[in-house]
Amino acid sequence: MSYYISRLYDFLRELQANNNREWFAAHKEEYDSLRSLWLDDVDRLIGLMSQWEPQLRALKAKDCVYRIYRDTRFSTDKTPYKIYFSAAFSPWGRKTHRAAYYMQMDVRDAESGLYGGVW
Repeated sequence: MSYYISRLYDFLRELQANNNREWFAAHKEEYDSLRSLWLDDVDRLIGLMSQWEPQLRALKAKDCVYRIYRDTRFSTDKTPYKIYFSAAFSPWGRKTHRAAYYMQMDVRDAESGLYGGVW
C-alpha cells in the first residue's frame, strides 16, 4: 500500500539536494526498493482504472512508468536525475501522442498531480 510514500518523498528531497551520480550510487538500493513499491502501486492503479477504462487492462506498470534518468544532451541543466516519479496511462502505455492520463509525484508541491489530456 502507500505506507512508503513519506519515504519516497524523503528520498526525492535528498536527491534534489544531492543530484549527482555518486550520491545516487550510494542510495541505489533504497531507490530500487522504492521503485518496486511504486510499480506495485501503479499496477494496482491500472487495475482500478481498467474498471472504467477497459482499454487499459493489458497494461503493466513497466509500460507506463518513466525512468528517473534525465536526458541531458540538449539541456543546460545537467543534473542527471529527475526529482519525481511519474507514469502515463493510455492503451499504448507511456509511448503515445494521443490523449492519456499522467501522474507525477514530485517534491515540488505544484508539480504533483493526476492529469488527463494531450501534451
